[in-house]
Amino acid sequence: MAFEAGAQEYQITQYSLEQGLPQSEVWDILQDKEGGIWMATNGGGVVKFNGKTFRVWDKGDGLPVNIIYTITEGKDSTLYFAHAKGVSSLKNQLLQHFPFPENIAVVKVLMTRFSQDGFLTVLLVDRKGAMHIFQLIEGKWTPFPLPEAGEFYYMGPGPEGDFFISLAKGHFRLKNQQWVPYEIPYPELQQKVLIPMYREEDGKWWVNVYDSHTHSKIMVIEQGKVREIGWSPSGNDAGIGEVFKDDNGYFWISSHNDRLAGRWKEGHFESIKDLSHSRIPNVFCMKPDREGNIWVGTSGEGCFKLSIMPFVAFNEQMGIGNNFVRGIGEDAQGNIWLGSGQGVLTVMRDHQVLKVLNENKEISMGLVSSIIPFEGNKVLISASRGYFLYDGHQLTNVNQQFAGRSKAILTPPAQLGEELWYHVRGKGFYVYKNGLARPVEVKMTSKEGYYMNTLFVDSQERIWFSYHGGGLGYFIPAQVKSKEGEVFEAIQFTDSTRQVAMQQITQMTEDHFGRIWASTFGGGVWYYDGGQWMGLDKASGLSSDNAYSIITDQEGHIWIGLQKGVDKVTFNADGSINNIRNYNENDGFTGLENNGGSALASSDGRLWFGTIKGVMMYQAGYDQQPPAVPPVQISNVDIDFEGVNWSSPPFSDYTASVDRHGVPVDLRLPKQMGQLSLKFETYTYFQPNMVEFQWRLNDGKWSLPTNLGEIQFSELGSGAYQLEIRARYPRGEWNKSTIYNFQVIPSWWEHPFWWLMLLVLVVIGGWTYSRIRIKTVQREARILEEKVARRTKEIAKQKDEIVHQNQSIKNASEKIKKKNAQLEKLNHEKNHLISIVAHDLRNPLTSALTMGGILAEEELGEDQTQCVQQLNKNLERMNEMIQQILNARVAENKIHEMKLRVVALQPLMEELKEHFEKLADKKSIQCFFESAGDLSAFGDRGYLKQILENLISNALKYSPEGASVFVTVEEKGKSELVISVADEGEGVKEEEQHLLFKKFQRLSAQPTGGEQSIGLGLSICKTLAEAMGAEISYNEAYTEGACFELTLSLNGNFAEGEKQSQIANKKIPS
Repeated sequence: MAFEAGAQEYQITQYSLEQGLPQSEVWDILQDKEGGIWMATNGGGVVKFNGKTFRVWDKGDGLPVNIIYTITEGKDSTLYFAHAKGVSSLKNQLLQHFPFPENIAVVKVLMTRFSQDGFLTVLLVDRKGAMHIFQLIEGKWTPFPLPEAGEFYYMGPGPEGDFFISLAKGHFRLKNQQWVPYEIPYPELQQKVLIPMYREEDGKWWVNVYDSHTHSKIMVIEQGKVREIGWSPSGNDAGIGEVFKDDNGYFWISSHNDRLAGRWKEGHFESIKDLSHSRIPNVFCMKPDREGNIWVGTSGEGCFKLSIMPFVAFNEQMGIGNNFVRGIGEDAQGNIWLGSGQGVLTVMRDHQVLKVLNENKEISMGLVSSIIPFEGNKVLISASRGYFLYDGHQLTNVNQQFAGRSKAILTPPAQLGEELWYHVRGKGFYVYKNGLARPVEVKMTSKEGYYMNTLFVDSQERIWFSYHGGGLGYFIPAQVKSKEGEVFEAIQFTDSTRQVAMQQITQMTEDHFGRIWASTFGGGVWYYDGGQWMGLDKASGLSSDNAYSIITDQEGHIWIGLQKGVDKVTFNADGSINNIRNYNENDGFTGLENNGGSALASSDGRLWFGTIKGVMMYQAGYDQQPPAVPPVQISNVDIDFEGVNWSSPPFSDYTASVDRHGVPVDLRLPKQMGQLSLKFETYTYFQPNMVEFQWRLNDGKWSLPTNLGEIQFSELGSGAYQLEIRARYPRGEWNKSTIYNFQVIPSWWEHPFWWLMLLVLVVIGGWTYSRIRIKTVQREARILEEKVARRTKEIAKQKDEIVHQNQSIKNASEKIKKKNAQLEKLNHEKNHLISIVAHDLRNPLTSALTMGGILAEEELGEDQTQCVQQLNKNLERMNEMIQQILNARVAENKIHEMKLRVVALQPLMEELKEHFEKLADKKSIQCFFESAGDLSAFGDRGYLKQILENLISNALKYSPEGASVFVTVEEKGKSELVISVADEGEGVKEEEQHLLFKKFQRLSAQPTGGEQSIGLGLSICKTLAEAMGAEISYNEAYTEGACFELTLSLNGNFAEGEKQSQIANKKIPS
């Protein structure tokens, strides 16, 4: 999509999730020194864009978080990504983290910049809304407390390029690591708030000035003088962010307020919202690149690129009446008229739509094919249902006036002086002058002229015509054949004359050499030099053989509307063709396919082409040559099509170092390593898909141009190699080659010396071996005879011993079987006895607890009260122990009754939160339950609840007073989710972690509130988790306390029947 922006035209290209951007909120944009475009996203990490593909760095690559606020580049090309946990740097593909001080709860980083002395400076806001400024000095954050001067407003560039902050009660500059008050030297700015915006290279300082009534004005301070720029944001809008100046003198203003984001020049402001016809909403940031493109980050719509293009499109979104533009004309006032296939008319001037006529099709015109000025300020419209006149007020059918009947089919008229020449189907040619239409006779050699297509008047006042079937010809009105009437002899060119292809002719024009050109559907274009016809088609350089339209611009170039954009034909001084260039969607020609005969060269030098997607307008002033392609950057060196980390062994042994892209430097690759492949790119955003690459090895022959940025070498011989890669835009100049040197190290056996040594060793070894072998065989024969005799006696003895041992083993096996049976019986009786004892003890224990509770409510003496409290405490401890024993038995017995189904997690989280609220309050512990949203898990709800109750109870039990417990839910891939319970207690020692989940295991960590534990809780959790097919584990990486994770299937990963079958056969050990 393209739109008009003052004196320039821009094409808008959107990059969002569909194009590979991982998140649609872009909070900052930066172009690094090499030209790569970097984007900070809200949840998608950091993105690098090379014009074609996105490379993402997120938590999976080592970033602490995926929400990135700003991107800054240092002098050494190190990149800094600011986030809530600190700043992460990226250099040579290695991430390093600089966490913010722990006493600052960062909500958002508002700004990161380098100070004049080279220190990274950050402006951030904490959870209380307070602002903080830190500088990264020798790897540590140094705070710069704000002056106590009221509310903080903004930080930006100062009058000398230093840091400048605005507060409610004053302004300050950072000098020698201290905030120094700034006394405003300009009387007209005193007692006002200055918001720093931008400092130009020549020292001009832009500020947004607020008075006491919150009314703001943007001013420029230069050479000691203050002046207004002629535009100011209205009201109390303080959302103006960064400002930059492009190469054309426009100041681009970034703001979260769509009305304030835009550009300003010479007193005229244009907002992004208006420029893009509301196509770019929610602007968050704007940055330029080195090719003149403007990059706009938005909150929710991804990133947009604004590019200067030679073509601009006007369609229904810009206000024209219909996208199917067929007829194009210019009236006497210079207004452009567009006619659609449905009879809708649009009038435009200076890129603005003035009015739309016949939008509701009150007048049935049919397809509009031509619009010309007529009798002063009137307009004559040629359509499939005849001629129609617009007098400035209404449309009128004028077929009767031009054809003598109300219904007629007429060709678009050709204007010759004050006369209009046209053809009426079934009646012949007519001339209209001074309000009268008269027929004329044109003698033709064939009858195809009954169906005329187009008429055209050349510079010699010849009237050219074309008709259905592919024929065309001309006649000269000045040559009258008979005095009795107007009779003209036509010169015709048809397929039978073998001079012009028999194709449908769509439009005709004349170049500056007097040659007549005709566009044809299926036959390319033809031109006539007065002697013969010559053709241009796809084989000779056109983009397509289907030519819909053809016109001549003011410089004499021929423009041809095709299936894929338009082709421009330029000529040498002798009239020979110099070049054919195609314009397509990469140049702003988004309409793609043209409509027949729908092209116009207007009086102001612009060219108009009607398409099925609106009208495309060409402006020669913005037809810039493609920029020089930046140097090629090698981005990857792979082995056998797999990525390689050249910084780690064994691959680090083959290179001296790696560059910032992770590419090996001075690579020495063993020959047997495998297939070598190199990927490369160049950071250009003009038309990135059009960039061509070439490469060669060791000054050899250059490869054919290709758009693919990859080379593969399958069988490289040993030796040193120099790879050269260069790039260009089509038909442009090749840039300077990028050179990459590497070596293939020969295998040791490839050296001649080793072959000679091997031959000598083989000869000597063979002779020595034969002599030794003979003696060895003789000696071994004697020894073997002795061994055979001795072994015969030993075997006989061993046979007797084996028989005896087999009998002993058999007897021992029988004893073991009996012992195992006894042990199983005893174990069963033990478990049964424990269950009975626990169950029988519960009733009297419950009675004792009840009595203890009653006694606690009585008025007793101090000693008696302490005794009762101690009694109740011991009874509760015993009750908890018995309950855990019963839970263990119940867990075993309930396995066969388990019901697996999809369990909604949010209601379960709310139950757990309510259940543990009072228990947590007793120890002043904060429980944080993360919302599970609409996530669901596959399992037994009762078991899942019991597992989580045990884990949360343990977390509360082992956490000190005032601590926090966190219960989180997170998706793990596409098929699983993890519920984590983390506390801030002592945690589990590494040497004791193997005892977790075993029965009756008590670790060194003790409950913090005097609670008791018998070591069954985690064993019960593991039993229930395994019964559901889930997994419970201890997260060793969590260092703030203990963290247990329960991994479940997300909404069920396999058939429930199969799962139930597996569980039905599961046995839980006692």
